[in-house]
Amino acid sequence: MTFRTLDIGGDKVLPYMHAIEEENPALGWRAIRLGLDRPGLMRSQLRALLQAAAGRELRVMFPMIAAVEEFDQARAVVEREITFLRRHDKPLPDIVKLGAMVEVPSLLWQLDEILARADFLSVGSNDLFQFLFAVDRGNARVANRFDTLSLPILRALKSIADGADAAGVPVTLCGELASRPLEAMALIGLGFRHLSMSPAAIGPVKAMLLECDCALVQALVRDHLAGRGGLSLREPCGSSPTCTTCHCRPMLPTEKLDALVRRRDFVEAELSSGPDAATFVALSRELAELDPVVSLVRAWQDAQPNSPASPR
Repeated sequence: MTFRTLDIGGDKVLPYMHAIEEENPALGWRAIRLGLDRPGLMRSQLRALLQAAAGRELRVMFPMIAAVEEFDQARAVVEREITFLRRHDKPLPDIVKLGAMVEVPSLLWQLDEILARADFLSVGSNDLFQFLFAVDRGNARVANRFDTLSLPILRALKSIADGADAAGVPVTLCGELASRPLEAMALIGLGFRHLSMSPAAIGPVKAMLLECDCALVQALVRDHLAGRGGLSLREPCGSSPTCTTCHCRPMLPTEKLDALVRRRDFVEAELSSGPDAATFVALSRELAELDPVVSLVRAWQDAQPNSPASPR
């Protein structure tokens, strides 16, 4: 179990704490900033966690880290509390692991430094995306101004996954992104293997994962990030010319899916006609590539409860 230190401010308020009027609360005095400025709050929480986890492993995560110096300051508070408890002969956890949330874009350019310090990372997708696009996700007028499967987001997530893998540091993604099957599939393609989501989302995501060919998905996402193959990870539903966020038509536009089906039928017909050995090998290889793509995309489309019926 991972505990996050007090993460309030912005859209998170507590009835027993005085609310501070700020022009832009999302970018204001919140999360780790409040904890470091009021160390008594953080120290009381950390001391309680350290005592409650005596003899066990304790994982503590610091939210909204914008610079590695903030992580260093937070870690120093933890070490101070460990020293305090040890001095008073209090039992301590067997292992204490400290992590950071990657939700402020500045940390994308400090990945090497934070990976050298943290025991694990967690990507806070909700805040990271709204900060990347300067969009208030609570504002209905602008909340749909970006697509969670657009190239900037996918490339940012890929850099985090690759950096964590190279450093041998576990990384988890939490937020609304991991709660939708299509987005969860894209995360698998990017290299994420630990997803955090609400309980209601587990069933649909698990159903998708049971049918998912990870190697195929990784190849599709890799080609998309490199601009090859002409694949789009999402198709607008047609409800408006600019609709990109209703998640209604996953993976491939209908015309491309139809073209893939026609091509697969053609390849099957050619194979049944008894071609020469070289042609047979080439067509068999193409069929092996087409079949899982068509089947997987159709399965994803069928799994979307609010999507139109998939083409047959």
